[in-house]
Amino acid sequence: LLLFGSRMLFALWDSAKQRRPALRPWLVAGLFLLVGSSAFYALSYMAVYGEAHTSLRTSQWINQNAPEDSIILREHWEEGIPGLFDYEIRELPLYDDDRPEKLRRLSKDLAEADYVMFFSNRLYGTIPRLPDRYPLSSAYYRTLFSGDLGYELVSVESAYPRLAGVSFMHDTLRRPNLPEPAEIRGSRLPGLVLDLGFADESFSVYDHPTGLVFENKLRLDADAMRRTIENAVPNGVLARGVQPEREVGLLLSTEHAEAQ
Repeated sequence: LLLFGSRMLFALWDSAKQRRPALRPWLVAGLFLLVGSSAFYALSYMAVYGEAHTSLRTSQWINQNAPEDSIILREHWEEGIPGLFDYEIRELPLYDDDRPEKLRRLSKDLAEADYVMFFSNRLYGTIPRLPDRYPLSSAYYRTLFSGDLGYELVSVESAYPRLAGVSFMHDTLRRPNLPEPAEIRGSRLPGLVLDLGFADESFSVYDHPTGLVFENKLRLDADAMRRTIENAVPNGVLARGVQPEREVGLLLSTEHAEAQ
């Protein structure tokens, strides 16, 4: 962006030199604004690396607040929170096809678990955007973030570029259209906060992800969890999206299987 903007300003400078000399002071001011704003953002980004990674802070919160032997749910295809040696960690296969068995397992784990933790928005930032393919999983995220499953957000660990009272925030909930818990709003930094919206996975998943921990406060049973998730699925979507249970066999034809 800086290179493109500089080239454009220099092209306008050459054009104004011949046609409109009065525009040249404005072009100089534009160049200083472009370079200054880019330098400000670059320096503000150093704040991300001036503190511990959000995954380490999430680990520290859990070790300080969660009782030993607590059951903690994490998502598959996700980076792990380090240093959780005193806990039972269970994995939620949320990228699997939405089937009745998946919902039964999810409801059972949610009822038995003490916490649900998120390293980043890798899954909840993508799965709810595919409601026809993942109607149950999308409903799970909506009911979890809204508090309908009886889980309360108890830890938010975030990191944003900031400098001189100005913070550049990325929003992980708007794109998947998930409810924003009040605890996330309360965790924002003071001063001027510029909401830049969606951020590339390089930032929101790896560089400075937002770590979340939900605690099971109401202790609903598995049947109540299942009914809550099913009731959150829009009418008609459930029938289209949930795959029937079937035995998965070879995906090769008989001839190809014999050849292999």
